[in-house]
Amino acid sequence: MLKPLLEFEIYAGADRSRLIDTGLSTGEFGLRLRYEFRQELVPYVGVVWTRRFFGNADLASAAGQDVAGARWTVGLRTWF
Repeated sequence: MLKPLLEFEIYAGADRSRLIDTGLSTGEFGLRLRYEFRQELVPYVGVVWTRRFFGNADLASAAGQDVAGARWTVGLRTWF
């Protein structure tokens, strides 16, 4: 099963020490491919693209951090 992910972070206040500005901070889009052996045992692999916006991107750039990037994710969802 292929499952999409879309997430945004919005802040009401700024915290310059954590490189966070007011408003839309970051957005993530990802895809996760999983296979259910049983309902209790579900391994998955996926990729997530991240992007900082507006003032948050400016703060990250000034601190020498990337404004956008991608990462792989691998895991196992389980419960008993």
